[in-house]
Amino acid sequence: MKTVKLSTINKNKMALYYVYYAIKKDGTQKVGASMNPNLRKRGCKYQEIIILEEFDCPIKCGDREIALQLKYFGKRDDWKHYAVFRQMVKTRKPADKSFMQTEEFKTKISEITKRTWENHREVMMKTVPRGSNNGLSKLTEEQVKYIRKVYFKCVSRITPIPKDKMSIKQLAAKFNCTSQTIFDIANEKTWKHVK
Repeated sequence: MKTVKLSTINKNKMALYYVYYAIKKDGTQKVGASMNPNLRKRGCKYQEIIILEEFDCPIKCGDREIALQLKYFGKRDDWKHYAVFRQMVKTRKPADKSFMQTEEFKTKISEITKRTWENHREVMMKTVPRGSNNGLSKLTEEQVKYIRKVYFKCVSRITPIPKDKMSIKQLAAKFNCTSQTIFDIANEKTWKHVK
């Protein structure tokens, strides 16, 4: 493990990215990444900060940050990947962004975005009430099953409807909702959790 003095950081012209270990005033520990750990120490009011490694690529820096978080704390923090963070930050000076054009960066960002969306979707599925538990719902699970069972797709207006089936308009009138609601339920665009 290579440690670097904070006073020697950012003296050279080349952009470097640092993985650091920090201790907060309340005693909690953190492994993070920054381009300017001096500023991070003052901004976050860390009691002590130690530079562990330095990189010339934000992707490698972010990967190493995550690896060290998993190694020392058993989990990674919920912050974005460091390369994504660097892309979002608007700097005053034009930075070298050639790494953003590489295939490695693009695949990494697409993986991170996909993972973030999946995690967000899982949280939403757990927290948002579904079906009849939702206070805005007009229908119940039994009614949805009934709609899917008796729904008949009319090809034209003159198509005869079988006795045990109903059209969209008939179902909408019966359950006091719109034809679009019936269509979405019948085609499983909504109420997907009801089988």
